[in-house]
Amino acid sequence: MEGSAAAGVGASTSRRKSIKDYLVAGDDELYEHFYGRRNDKKETPGDETDSAHAETSLPVRVFLPALRKPVEIPWPRDEGMVGRMLTFARAAEIFTGADQICYAILPESHREPMPVASQGFRDWLTMAAWRDGQTTPSLRETTRVAEILTTWSRLAGSMRPVGLRVAEANGCLYLDLGDASGQAVEIDTHGWRLVDTPPMVFRRPSGMKPLPAPARGGSIKRLRRHIRTDEDGLLMAIAWLLAALRPKGPYPMLYLLGSHGAAKSWAMTVLKTLIDPEKAMRSKLPTVSKDLYVVAQASHVPAFDNVSRISDGISDTLCTIATGSSHRGRKLFTDQEESVITVQRPMLMNGIIDAVGRPDLSDRLFRIELERVPDEERRPEAELRRELERDHPLLLGALLDIMVVGLRNMGDVRRLSGERMIDAAHWAQACAPAFSTEERLVEALQRSRKALSSDMLSTNPVARAILELADERGRWTGTATDLLSEVVRRAPPEEKLMPQGAAQLKRTLNRIETDLRAHGLDIEDRRVGRRGDRVITIILRAPPADARGTEDG
Repeated sequence: MEGSAAAGVGASTSRRKSIKDYLVAGDDELYEHFYGRRNDKKETPGDETDSAHAETSLPVRVFLPALRKPVEIPWPRDEGMVGRMLTFARAAEIFTGADQICYAILPESHREPMPVASQGFRDWLTMAAWRDGQTTPSLRETTRVAEILTTWSRLAGSMRPVGLRVAEANGCLYLDLGDASGQAVEIDTHGWRLVDTPPMVFRRPSGMKPLPAPARGGSIKRLRRHIRTDEDGLLMAIAWLLAALRPKGPYPMLYLLGSHGAAKSWAMTVLKTLIDPEKAMRSKLPTVSKDLYVVAQASHVPAFDNVSRISDGISDTLCTIATGSSHRGRKLFTDQEESVITVQRPMLMNGIIDAVGRPDLSDRLFRIELERVPDEERRPEAELRRELERDHPLLLGALLDIMVVGLRNMGDVRRLSGERMIDAAHWAQACAPAFSTEERLVEALQRSRKALSSDMLSTNPVARAILELADERGRWTGTATDLLSEVVRRAPPEEKLMPQGAAQLKRTLNRIETDLRAHGLDIEDRRVGRRGDRVITIILRAPPADARGTEDG
């Protein structure tokens, strides 16, 4: 075989071409580094070719620095329809994102990146082929082009950051408006402004809707016209909105609670519309962790409606998505390759009853209690939407004004102690002078934390039983088995969530211990006696004046 055929340029072959056929174009040193000697080169005596090594594909990024000279990998080429589409693709900007996904920016797309494996990019290739020769490629051919471009981008293309609605660069924050103009809002300590060409690109999933251009002169207090809550609830909503507009977490979840008729779904729609409108504004909470990661990957602010129960597995997944995590699984049609989804998102959730049963999730929540809307004050949703559309630019502009103040104050705020979501609380404190006072905000955060802790304990049968035991005895000492007997004796007969053994009881106790301490209980677990038996001691004390106090940072 001639050298040009080995480079994928010349004669056709019946076998499926490997990446070396597409990407190696005559550089003997590069070829030999990865695949051994060429078949068309004569071997000198004593010189052998390792056939197994010749067919092994190795990561180019690792080995390229070891070469004695830089190597330019040319644009891939092929014959027939695949070759024509590869030629069309040269009009697009191909690169790899930090998420290891290959993207293409089409010439007419206003710098909007599109995954080359997406249906949208395949449609663009199909249309280009039709315009060129009145013929359309097959699905197999468009898929092959996407595979070639992905490999070429990872080996020879550039790597660029890709944002979803929000991003950060050079000390500035950016908010993508998501419209056809490609404009974004740039925020720094000097103010905010619209920019036509932000320093990064933003991906726009198919369900994303555009934000209006923000307007100056509005007040965030106008938000009270659209959600019915008290002053604490308004402060918590503003704090969550400000946290969600930052490109990095950890993020708090916002939990909207209210009775029937409290307009919970509408309040959630209002808050999501302000910063991340989508076609599907609300959805059901998934019951499978992978589905939850998929929802979070496609939306900056996932919103879950009418949540009545959260399983332990989904509770853990919500926690990891709020603080940042990855879902790893086997890539389809492969044996060893992984498919990885990495996300960190602010989330919204509402419900009639408090479905949070685990302290680790409770610690990551900002909670708002909504007031019931009187029957005589109810209005059609179309009317409410018109009012929200009118106020939207002013409310968004007011949030941006607050963020400017927060960026100026970040280095001068005191640090909350006992607050799990310390990053979000610290950012809200820095922003507080623009919409309230730092002291008032801290009080609201502490009351919200206490309410969440109390509600979590009230829904946990083990916690209820231990609080009752402490009230009766003042001080109790015994083994885990003894404590299980006390807990079971105090539980109602129909209770189905009781621990099934001493080991499970101890795991439950470990999860709720922090909240029990905040409610005046000291819990000790130590070994006693020569045999080292473990003994649990529960002591009721006077609750601290402020279980979630503050300290100067």
